[in-house]
Amino acid sequence: FQYLIIEIIMAEPTFWYHTIPVCLICALYLASFYLYLCATNSLIYSTVCLLRANESFCHDIDRNKTLRIQEEAIQREASQWSLYGTICFSVIAAIVSPIYGSLSDIKNRKFPILLTLSNAIITGIFVTVGSVFQGKKLALILYLVANIINGFGGGTLLLISSCFGYATDLCSRKEEHVQKIAIVEASLNIGVIGGYLLCTFIFDVHGKIWHILLVHIILLVLAVLIALIFLRKNTYVFNNVEQTDTLSFGQKLARPFRDIYDLIRELKQSNLVYSFLLLLTALFFYELLRMGTSAINYLYLHHLSFSDGEYSLYYMVEQTATSLCLLLLATVRKRLLINDMHLAIIGLCLSLVGPLLFALAYNKAMVYGAIPSTMFTIYFAVCLRNVLSNMVSESGKGKAFSFVALIQNLDVVIGSVACIEIYRSTISTFPGLVFIFGISARLVALVLVLCYSLPVIENRSSLIHEDVAAHNYKHVNQLISNKLASPTNETQTQTQNQMQLQMMNEYHITQLSKDLLASQRSLPKFEMPKNFNVSQIESNLKRFGVNSLELDKHVEGLPLELDGKVNKDFHREIFLGNHELFENEMMNNEDVRKRKLTQIFRTADTDDDNKLSKKELQNWVLKNIETHTNEARDKNSRLFLLIDANKDGILKSLRCGKI
Repeated sequence: FQYLIIEIIMAEPTFWYHTIPVCLICALYLASFYLYLCATNSLIYSTVCLLRANESFCHDIDRNKTLRIQEEAIQREASQWSLYGTICFSVIAAIVSPIYGSLSDIKNRKFPILLTLSNAIITGIFVTVGSVFQGKKLALILYLVANIINGFGGGTLLLISSCFGYATDLCSRKEEHVQKIAIVEASLNIGVIGGYLLCTFIFDVHGKIWHILLVHIILLVLAVLIALIFLRKNTYVFNNVEQTDTLSFGQKLARPFRDIYDLIRELKQSNLVYSFLLLLTALFFYELLRMGTSAINYLYLHHLSFSDGEYSLYYMVEQTATSLCLLLLATVRKRLLINDMHLAIIGLCLSLVGPLLFALAYNKAMVYGAIPSTMFTIYFAVCLRNVLSNMVSESGKGKAFSFVALIQNLDVVIGSVACIEIYRSTISTFPGLVFIFGISARLVALVLVLCYSLPVIENRSSLIHEDVAAHNYKHVNQLISNKLASPTNETQTQTQNQMQLQMMNEYHITQLSKDLLASQRSLPKFEMPKNFNVSQIESNLKRFGVNSLELDKHVEGLPLELDGKVNKDFHREIFLGNHELFENEMMNNEDVRKRKLTQIFRTADTDDDNKLSKKELQNWVLKNIETHTNEARDKNSRLFLLIDANKDGILKSLRCGKI
């Protein structure tokens, strides 16, 4: 962890220029969101109470046990209004979020960020006006209208995903990608803690609800100003601008559904569609309680005589503990090399203790006793997202996370309906039953995760796919052919365009000729060798390690050179990368060789389970082939420009003879 901090501190100024504005926006938005959550929960509860009684009665109702029957009736009605508001927001957000997310992928990230912030400001204004009418039904109606407006902005999930996308789009190295994710995650936690801290302070000084909402709007206005001034319109789109501009509005709306289809097709080709859906279902059952009890928690803690200030204080302490757990996770995961699935299972098991203490709580001490359990629940969601992202290619990660966002939006709707109806039905008998329901849902998630982790499933999968080695080879061969024919994803196209811009600047020309651009794509496709031996390949894969890195024990080499000769170092290149840079040192120093091979192994081992799966090995090979080929293409292009003295894009025999 200390190395990560040092790398972040020593980062280049451009790194901070693109990262700090996003972090400020995330922190300000999350702080304002939790201020809004505290204010609306208090507004609904107090308004429902004032519709039935006077202010002194409402002030004493939580502490006076003789008024328990009246309190239960108020909580039933308040939970009903909370449910209406949740449905108004989440149904609309579930529809528009994939559309906005797809548009941000093909246009720019700034659009959804500004849209969400602007809608949140309008929402805050409506609720602030509603707080003036506290104690009247108009306040509740304005609350519902505000949630409908907020739904068209996409909500928190859209803004966070867009901020992550903006921060990481310009990353050229994996280490820089990890650094930016860590910084943005830290800013999110700072925002949550800051929001609850401000809410606690305002309640402690006996501030009004509109005071909280005013601070909420001010924070959002600051976030909008930062977005307008510092965020660039395009962070990564250098290609396909004309193509995306020619798309009709209907085609842009249909793009998210095509993305879903492409993701499923990619998972089918990798034989991972069932594993992906299994873990996605586990995430659905896990998030039911967390997403469904956001309004219930406020009412339940009021039932246990928590004031508004004590409610905010509790969640501030819980979020602080969760932030410390994230720091611990970043340290433990890399140092001890613990598998992501093992950490996810640990977090899921610990997440069962907190709801149980909530369900059986009869005083404040038991509620605070749940914090050591709830602080570790973040492990499951974080590690499971990492496992899901490793199942797909780099170009498919955005689509995979859109699936996760869709699951969370469904959890908000289904979880809110289920939890609120259970709470309303059992408030007079056993109000903690809603947390027992959440425990049962998480037990289902635990069973699904264990089914995924059992080796029996893997063996059964291998029996079903008897020709998996041949299929995987064909799949990799097809991927290589497609990717060498033309750049198909944003990262490749961005890299190619950057090379072209660099060449144009170096040779002082404004445009590359069409012949040169065409020659960059005219590379031969790889063909499967006639004597391809599947069993030998499987044997080589099992024995792959330090001792197998010899000339005669590799996966069969593939022809690359245009003259028909096989590059004798190519089979090393696809495993070691640019081995010329360190080969001599490796051959002369055993320690250097072991250290370098260990570094390569850890880079290829994306899930940190200390072994290379076939998919990991294929991805590593494909990555090195792409790097090797792009370098060769760049060298050929530079040689072409050097020979083409008159810059007409044509090489004549006389000119070549002079060279």
